[in-house]
Amino acid sequence: MSDLLAREAATLWRLSSYGRERWLPNSGYWWENRGRGRGAVVFQYTIAGRMVLREGTRTIEVPPGHAALFCFADDSAYGLPEACAQPYVCEWVTLTGAGLAEHWRLLRDRFSAVVAVDDDTLTALHRLRQDADQRRAVDPAAVSAAVHAFVLGLFTRLQRERQARQSAVERAVEELLSNPTAAPPLKRLAERYGCSREHLTRVFTERMELAPGAWLASERLARALLLLRDTSLPVAAVAEQCGYGSTHTLARQIRAATGSAPRALRAHNQAPHPPG
Repeated sequence: MSDLLAREAATLWRLSSYGRERWLPNSGYWWENRGRGRGAVVFQYTIAGRMVLREGTRTIEVPPGHAALFCFADDSAYGLPEACAQPYVCEWVTLTGAGLAEHWRLLRDRFSAVVAVDDDTLTALHRLRQDADQRRAVDPAAVSAAVHAFVLGLFTRLQRERQARQSAVERAVEELLSNPTAAPPLKRLAERYGCSREHLTRVFTERMELAPGAWLASERLARALLLLRDTSLPVAAVAEQCGYGSTHTLARQIRAATGSAPRALRAHNQAPHPPG
């Protein structure tokens, strides 16, 4: 039973620790993340004063109303800058659980390591802490759901704000990137966002260093190969889920890439292979 509880603690998302702190200038407030607990992530909100977050050779200021997002064990550090004249006040939560660090890095890569915090996010942060206090001992699954809701809510808000700042053609590119197996024809997508197909193609190619058609074909093929390898879905269902118009189109693409038909490829992948 203790092994099961240990696996549960390591797997389910949970609020590991939280607090509110006030640090004076020249207090030596500085933390190096390298070597700290792997898999933990931190949301640290600046209430007053200012903090800096260092990532490699880059240093980013975290002013009031903003939060720093960072992971333990990364090459980063945070604390008070040398030229600091006023107290620093913050509140923070440390979250842990399987796969959470990957979600956190996606947030940082897509948006920023320092993000503005609105009233809704601050309310969600306080609710998360209250829920954890009430349920920590009796319902780990409920705490996990609360952490998931907080992370997803943060992602949704940042995505919405990002889209509001983007041009129409940039939003069209985001739609292609977010769902390549169900992307509409390029001309229809361009018309929906009020831009020309040529302009959409040019912006997409500049960003991805690959034309839309070539990128979509690569993504769909990779998805089809994954489903053929890891599932027992009928070939027709694989074709449908990967955005191919027919099994014949899927078979042609698979054969061109691997030299085998889908069923033959699946039989080979599922056959037992001798060691070595």
